[in-house]
Amino acid sequence: MDTDLALLLVVTATALAVVGWAGRKRFPLRIGVGNFFRRKTQVAIVVAGLLIGTAIVTSSFVIQRTFDYTIRSGVFRSLDLVDETISVRTPDGSRIPFDISVYDTLAANLPSMPDVSAVAPRIHLSGAAIDRRSSLFEPTVNLIGFDAGRDLGSFARADGSAWDGSGLAPTEAVINEKLAAAVEASLGDGLTLVFGGPRGPLNVTVAAIVKDAGRGAWNDGSDLFVPLPSMQSALGVTDQINVILVANVGGAEQGYLRSDAAASQLESHLPTSPSFTVAQAKADSVKGATEGADRLSQVFVLLSFFTIIAGILLIVNIFVMLAEERKGEMGVARALGMRRKNLVQSFVSEGLLYALLSSVVGMFGGLLIAGVILWGFSQVFQGGFGGGLVLTWTISDLLTGFAIGFLITMATIGIASFRVSKLNIVRAIRDIPEPVPHRSTRRQLAIGAVLVALGALGTVVSLARQNLILQDAGPSALAIGIAVLTMRITSPRRVFTAAGILMLAWLLSPWKFFSTATADITLFILVGLLLILGGLLIVLFNSEAFLAVATRLFWSRTWRPVVRTAIAYPMNKKFRTGATLASIALVMFTIATMSCIQAMVSSSISTASYRESGGFQLLGSSAIPIPNWETAFTDYSRTPAGSANIGDQHGIPQARIRITPAAHPSVQYASSLIGVPSSWTPPLSLQARAANYSDDAAAWAAIQSNADVAILDGSVVPNNFGPNFGSFSAVVGDVFRYTNATGATRTVRVIGILYEQFAQGLWVSAATVKADVGMEAASLFYFQVKDGVDVTKAGHDLERYFLAYQLITLDIQGLINQILETTMGVFNLLQAYLALGLIVGIAGLGVITMRNVVERRQETGALRALGFRKSMVLRSFLFELSFIALTGIAMGVALGIALSYDLFLRFFEGQASFIIPWTRLALLGGIAFFGSVLATASPAFRAANMPPAEALRSFE
Repeated sequence: MDTDLALLLVVTATALAVVGWAGRKRFPLRIGVGNFFRRKTQVAIVVAGLLIGTAIVTSSFVIQRTFDYTIRSGVFRSLDLVDETISVRTPDGSRIPFDISVYDTLAANLPSMPDVSAVAPRIHLSGAAIDRRSSLFEPTVNLIGFDAGRDLGSFARADGSAWDGSGLAPTEAVINEKLAAAVEASLGDGLTLVFGGPRGPLNVTVAAIVKDAGRGAWNDGSDLFVPLPSMQSALGVTDQINVILVANVGGAEQGYLRSDAAASQLESHLPTSPSFTVAQAKADSVKGATEGADRLSQVFVLLSFFTIIAGILLIVNIFVMLAEERKGEMGVARALGMRRKNLVQSFVSEGLLYALLSSVVGMFGGLLIAGVILWGFSQVFQGGFGGGLVLTWTISDLLTGFAIGFLITMATIGIASFRVSKLNIVRAIRDIPEPVPHRSTRRQLAIGAVLVALGALGTVVSLARQNLILQDAGPSALAIGIAVLTMRITSPRRVFTAAGILMLAWLLSPWKFFSTATADITLFILVGLLLILGGLLIVLFNSEAFLAVATRLFWSRTWRPVVRTAIAYPMNKKFRTGATLASIALVMFTIATMSCIQAMVSSSISTASYRESGGFQLLGSSAIPIPNWETAFTDYSRTPAGSANIGDQHGIPQARIRITPAAHPSVQYASSLIGVPSSWTPPLSLQARAANYSDDAAAWAAIQSNADVAILDGSVVPNNFGPNFGSFSAVVGDVFRYTNATGATRTVRVIGILYEQFAQGLWVSAATVKADVGMEAASLFYFQVKDGVDVTKAGHDLERYFLAYQLITLDIQGLINQILETTMGVFNLLQAYLALGLIVGIAGLGVITMRNVVERRQETGALRALGFRKSMVLRSFLFELSFIALTGIAMGVALGIALSYDLFLRFFEGQASFIIPWTRLALLGGIAFFGSVLATASPAFRAANMPPAEALRSFE
């Protein structure tokens, strides 16, 4: 059964059960429905608060569906009809040519392979293309030799018509729009293709430019197609290919579902030698795309957990206040024979209407939220999703969001209704507060004992199994349990304040049982909830201190009674105030933490700019090493562009090798040797170095005097935040081996690790590179651009001049700025998504204010009769609500900053500065506070304008 259908059945069963249970005697159902329709303004505010949870859940499903559809569509677009590829692979991943008779055998046996519809022979190479007219160079081109009569699918011309590619001359080529844009090619242009063929570069003419669709979208790359015989001739192979493409039955979007069966059928017709690999290209890509979309959408789900918790607290708060408002009615009803069960029935039936309405509105609200968030992502990642993000949803997504939101709301309403139905009839009728017990009740003792037992057990288990969640949850539960057990022995203020302080100290402590370096987002959620709980204990049980400070600050005769009244009342209603504070603090805590992390990431990227570049603006790499580099650059510097653009420069040799860790002799990694000339000490900082070297300069000097030591690039250090670009990890002191040109094995020890990650490999002396692999010509370059010169233009001038060597340049600062802009954009989107939770807190304050106006009619009338002016009553209400809002905002921000500093000490120290984004936090806090004032202003004005006689008479 589908998940959405199962959830709908549960929703239907729940609704029918509530209606049947409450409607057995009719009057509980009628009371609940009547209360729902009694106050339309209150219903609107309550629904506005309740719908956020459903909206968040629904939007997460829609976002997941959109990402999944978009990434899957990219896979289908880039592979078109291709489901599997057949090739012979070398250990380094390249393809070996094989006889075309292998293809002929498969084609002849197609009738015996029911899951395979077609096969096609090709030659696939990676190479470069140079447009001889524009003198532009594209270093990463998919060079494809194809047979027009036997290939899969077709090209899409500019006018949209399909073309199989027939009629090409041997020296003509088809290119896609992506390659044409890269080299500014047009029809009739001459292209030089460089791919390391034994007969040199291949010169072709552009015969057609096709769309990036169908065949022309292969691997979403810059694609160039030539007739198969032309590619075979350029490679010096006759009747050979290096890949066979396979299309399964089912078409472009369904064929991959048969990949397992198709692969088995294909393998039965392949020769045993050489060893062929049947790669399930599309199935593997779809699997990876699905997993990637799931991970991305889970970030939204997990981060929205705080908002959902805030919504649950609001539901509980609403029903507690509704119960208090109707306390007298409930007492009279109980006195007239209404049972406790009937009270629960009336509340649950009323809650059913709230849940249904809020879930329906929230379902469509979630669709709107998802659309806004996805639009923001499309702006941040322009061009990063192929055809772009298209809002994609199904009825199933909406119904699932509706059902989950409804069930969460109803479950909370049921628990809250059961709790508020417990009342003393006499005290309820006379509106007498419940007495405070002087001794701990059995329930309190049981709860305390259970918390102590669970806390102790969790702490022990965390030590035994190194469980990160129990490491934080165990001691926290233990502290609260002890406070509950001892709260009647000594002052509750002391024990609960101590418990709160201990929780904050432990959760934020950098010294714990074991490292949290491997923690994921679930630990962040748990720590956030526990931090807010600890902060609430400190705030709620120290109301006297807040009152004393406030009365000292507001010492005037007109303000002091206002302040005392405004603070004393909410602190007397600890559960209600705590739930509202938590609703606001949870969201502000998350936003503050993310804002601080965003600032630290920004700082770390800015710091990385110099560490990665060493002060150079351009990093260059040539596919063909440039001999006599100094002479070649001197010639370039005599040109107008060269003399005006480039100041300092260094060209160094780089050779590809395969290295083996001494600790794992059976493992090999692709790497390179980078030769540092003896005349140059690179201004690249080391993030780690051996203890026997006093500074970075000593380590650089060591590689010149000792061929058995090396410095590694920074990609070998795993990154806790963001992607890792290295293929393996290493630390100072690790030993690696590689084979030199003579066949001898060289063993090198790592004495330092760079921050720099662009030029990856073992940094040794230029003399070592020459001796070991015979490489002396330069292929890696660092350029210092003169002040005032456009870096991009300087790079293009270099590329044009050294076109024959296929030089490409990288604007290091430009790339880092692009990464920074994208990272900040993602953070901003996530914070905007989380800020929706502030609506929950604002709605909670609105409901509280409405309740306060009704609940305190007698008190308001009495104060007015004793001399309180209208302005004093208004100030009292507004100050009270401002106190709650500002306390929640301040607590969330303070705890968020504290956790951010803890994260800084763990992950960012030495790589970034700890920055508190006060402006952003003040802006977000101000928006939250302003929204709270707007939500509460109307009932506060009504309370202030209430005539004293009417207020007192209405009580009677």
